[in-house]
This record gives sequence, C-alpha cells and structure tokens, in this order.
Amino acid sequence: MFLFDRQKVKFRKGGYGWEKRADGRTVREDHAKLKVQGKNMVYSCYAHLQANSHFHRRCYWLLTDPRVIMVHYLNTEGMEITRTKST
Repeated sequence: MFLFDRQKVKFRKGGYGWEKRADGRTVREDHAKLKVQGKNMVYSCYAHLQANSHFHRRCYWLLTDPRVIMVHYLNTEGMEITRTKST
C-alpha cells in the first residue's frame, strides 16, 4: 500500500501493463463510489494486470479531500475468494 499526493505523483504510471479497453489505448478501470450513511464518501478504481489477471491495483480517495490517494497492489493468485450475500 502506498499513499500519494495526487497533484504531485502520476500514480497510474507505475510501469505495469494494465488491461486495456477494446480501443487498445486506455486502461480498463472499474470505478465505484462507496457510501457511508447514504452519502458518497470514498471514490475507488480497480485495474487488472494484462499478463496476470490475479494482480490488481486498487485506488481509494476521500471525495471530501481528493488530494491524498491510497494505492493498493494485490496478488490474489492462490487465494480462495468467496462472496456471500448479506442478509
């Protein structure tokens, strides 16, 4: 995990070959806004490594102060990930 100042560091240019969109030019990122008590508070984006779909980059920042971003690199290879429905 790393913390960056978004105004000073180009965190998306980390030297990895991320999976591209169909146009072949832009990185395919999934975006989401996480809510706390019904209000959008955290913005997130996810990308997968092109050569290994088990390696992910996840980025999070507060919508109230988007200057500081947390970048998390995660290798899920060999991990058993299950999703359950919450009741």
